[in-house]
Amino acid sequence: MASSYSQKALHLANVTYDDAVYLPGDDSVVESNLFGPRRVSDRTETPAAFTKVGEGKIGYVGDVNNEGETTPMVLGMCGL
Repeated sequence: MASSYSQKALHLANVTYDDAVYLPGDDSVVESNLFGPRRVSDRTETPAAFTKVGEGKIGYVGDVNNEGETTPMVLGMCGL
């Protein structure tokens, strides 16, 4: 899995730190075609989460463009 990467994603809020796969870093920015980059203000939202539920596990990936780095993350969630 990539240690970090850029993606357009729908984020989840209220995810525990241990269940978040990626969280924004100090230097993370939101990029836009209309506006200049701005620092991420809410660093508690995550574009990917993975946790145990009962006897199984559940994962969430909010990447809407299927970036190349997303595939290894999904495969890792599947244990592959």
